[in-house]
Amino acid sequence: MDLKTTRVQPVVIGTSTDGKPSQHDTRVAKSHPKRRSDLNYRTIDGETLILNRKDGRLHQLNPTASFIWDCCDGNSNIADITERLAGAYEVDSSTAHKDVEEVLSNLRNSNLLDGLEGTKGKF
Repeated sequence: MDLKTTRVQPVVIGTSTDGKPSQHDTRVAKSHPKRRSDLNYRTIDGETLILNRKDGRLHQLNPTASFIWDCCDGNSNIADITERLAGAYEVDSSTAHKDVEEVLSNLRNSNLLDGLEGTKGKF
């Protein structure tokens, strides 16, 4: 698929953190986020491009969001991802946790994670 086609709508995820706590329920907090297997993605210069052919959208993740996306393997829970992010970017765990929750919320709302397609707008 030609990425220049007008059907593909770009979406940028993880552009900033406003410091406000995200709203979520405990099911998601205890979950093990997993990337959808039907998506095509590639990381270039630290930023990940995700092509969702089903929705006709191209998503661009900044380096922090790309790191979190890479952790969405279905094995790591939010605490694991937060710990890995804090270590990799040398930030405190509170900041890392806010970033992880924000990015995961954006990924969920964009239907990029397995098993969470019906949760859009609920978190």
